[in-house]
Amino acid sequence: MARTTTTKHGSQPGGSMYRQVPAKMRRQIDSDITTRPDGLTTLAAIYRKYRLQQDYGVGLASFRSYARRLENLKRKESIGRITASLCPPDKAADQAVLQKRGHLLLIQRIVRILEESELATPELCRIAQAYTAQRKLALDVAKSEQSASQQQAEKAHPADAPEKIAQLVRDIYGVRLPEK
Repeated sequence: MARTTTTKHGSQPGGSMYRQVPAKMRRQIDSDITTRPDGLTTLAAIYRKYRLQQDYGVGLASFRSYARRLENLKRKESIGRITASLCPPDKAADQAVLQKRGHLLLIQRIVRILEESELATPELCRIAQAYTAQRKLALDVAKSEQSASQQQAEKAHPADAPEKIAQLVRDIYGVRLPEK
């Protein structure tokens, strides 16, 4: 016979976090589980803060099980983000570099170390955020440098880019140049 819990949100079966707690509230709880802000360093403290038993009928054991599953998923996501940040930023470089066995073996070893590490999920999430931010910065710098060098090359040799000249004539004068 299924267990029924009566809460201020009505009578609902089971004690599942997913079924009992509204999605918006779960997102807040998920964030606290994975980041463990000051004052909420234990699962019990998070459980008490959100009054999960009183307001939603979720037991501590059910909450701990939910938190373990969430942390496992977050660990895998963080490892994926770290691994992605170690790969070269463009596809041509991806193929050239990843074909080198040393680089591929290094990435595999890093993934294995991260999977087997004793790092707490919040620490792993912080590392993933740092690597993701570093990769984004590197991509932005590379795009900026590429854009600056293209602009400089176009200014130095406008005759080398007839399609650019044709586009400028169309934009400025509204006239189409005859094709050669």
